[in-house]
Amino acid sequence: MEETSTNRSEQGRKGSEQGHTLSPLMFIGIFSGLLLIAFIIICVYCIYVRCTQLQLDVVITTVIYQPPSHASDTTTDEQTECIICLATYESGDRLKVLPCNHRFHGDCLEKWLTDHATCPLCRYNLPNQHNHP
Repeated sequence: MEETSTNRSEQGRKGSEQGHTLSPLMFIGIFSGLLLIAFIIICVYCIYVRCTQLQLDVVITTVIYQPPSHASDTTTDEQTECIICLATYESGDRLKVLPCNHRFHGDCLEKWLTDHATCPLCRYNLPNQHNHP
């Protein structure tokens, strides 16, 4: 009877030793799987952001501001200041033009689009505007 109890205790020790040797392997496997899932999620997010940026780049054009050559050439429709920062456009300023034809300083518009999905002046909705970088 003593032999069977001794055998059982030895088998119990061997089983627990095997459990300890499998534990680091299981940890490495689970950790690797989580890293792979995180990597895939980050890749999908980056692709989404890149596609959104490309779509906005097609919609938003860049122009160089040239003030009217004569005071009589100014019309009431022409924007002479950025509605976001309220600064007057200077000759040679790079302006971003939205599909609604409103113009803004490039930096001002980029800051605006990080929090908003519309034209600052007329509230025109821009396509795929979520999380614009």
